Amino acid sequence: DLSGLSNGFEMDSLFILAEHYFPYSDSVVKMAPGITDLVAVYQENRGLTVGELREKLLEQLVRIELPFSLFTPAECAEIVMLELGQDEAGLAQLYEKAEKRFRKRYGQSLKGSRSR
Repeated sequence: DLSGLSNGFEMDSLFILAEHYFPYSDSVVKMAPGITDLVAVYQENRGLTVGELREKLLEQLVRIELPFSLFTPAECAEIVMLELGQDEAGLAQLYEKAEKRFRKRYGQSLKGSRSR
């Protein structure tokens, strides 16, 4: 849910897709509420602290190799934690940081995209 990939994703379409990545409040790249709920149940059933859950998430996230991702594995783990805590201000800050990195890296590919 957090990669920014979609069915039929192509880097040539990035400038179109980028319109829907940021800011957090308008993003289509968010955790599905059902997934957030399942993570909360997992944490409770396993008796994990916040730190232990973050560590388990990061252990799994670093194993995933994708052709494109908006967020680092550490950011993905943090997004999960912020979603669990319903911290929209924290999520907005994290998405803003990722957007700056994204625009710096792909800025030339985003002609026609809104500028910030």
